[in-house]
Amino acid sequence: MIVTRRFTLWREILFLATPPAIYLAVAMSFQMNIGMRHILPVYPFLYVLIPGGAFVLLSMNRRWVYAIVALVLWQAFEAARVFPAYMAYGNELWGGPSGVHRYLSDSNVDWGQQLIATKKYLDEHRIKNCWLIYFPEGVVDTKPYGIPCKLLPTSEIFWWVKWPLDTPPSIDGTVLVSDSDVAGFEFGPAPLNPYEAFKSARQIAVIQHGIYVYKGHFDILLAAAYSHAERAQSLLDTHDPEAALVEAQDAVALAPNQVRTNVTLGDVLTELKRSEEAQLYYEKALTLAKTIQPAFQSGWVPIIQAKLVSK
Repeated sequence: MIVTRRFTLWREILFLATPPAIYLAVAMSFQMNIGMRHILPVYPFLYVLIPGGAFVLLSMNRRWVYAIVALVLWQAFEAARVFPAYMAYGNELWGGPSGVHRYLSDSNVDWGQQLIATKKYLDEHRIKNCWLIYFPEGVVDTKPYGIPCKLLPTSEIFWWVKWPLDTPPSIDGTVLVSDSDVAGFEFGPAPLNPYEAFKSARQIAVIQHGIYVYKGHFDILLAAAYSHAERAQSLLDTHDPEAALVEAQDAVALAPNQVRTNVTLGDVLTELKRSEEAQLYYEKALTLAKTIQPAFQSGWVPIIQAKLVSK
């Protein structure tokens, strides 16, 4: 249509700009926001608009060719430099690939794409004893890649893996942490994130802009508490409430001001027919859900209220 000049330039621009604008507006109006993949249909329209704009600029003044060539060369150089870590790529206006995590997480940065590079890093540095906090674990199995690190809990592990991890309250040595777990994407911000301490810890390496490497001593009391709570739930599922009680009490001892640990102990006490004691922990959990990062814990409120009503 542009070649035959059957339409005006503005009509063509509107034809290409209106669909992505509408799609973007609809996508942004929904609560789900877990990655650029939700707006991928926008890009084909932009790919047509951008060279069209370049053509118009060149037709107005040939000197625009220098700027356009410079931008194309910059893009080519960046693509070669960041290979193969395209998932976490961001141009220098965003602070480069190393700065993307300050604005984005989940599938925009960290989607299980670094395991080959992680194995290579561990082999090159002869690291055999290490800890791994890996965002996609449970969906992605790290074992076939030959990664020797002991796993630490993530939300995905709790969701997908049926065996609870034996997590100590503190760890020493080399620790590899996914960007999404440092950012608090899974558990939420402090004080909900068991790996919040890594935000201020010094990194010794970054693997493909998505896995951070640390070395030292780290307290992970909340991660240990979550593991005890998960183990208590597993014991409840296998009808062993007495053993579950020990695990749930350990969870609360490690993290007395966390919703998950108090709800779990309440569930165990309910199973043991100790309803009055259970109600105390449910009430505390409800208060915590409403007062500590409530935007991230609102989902707990109707669950806990239902447990209180059933008492």
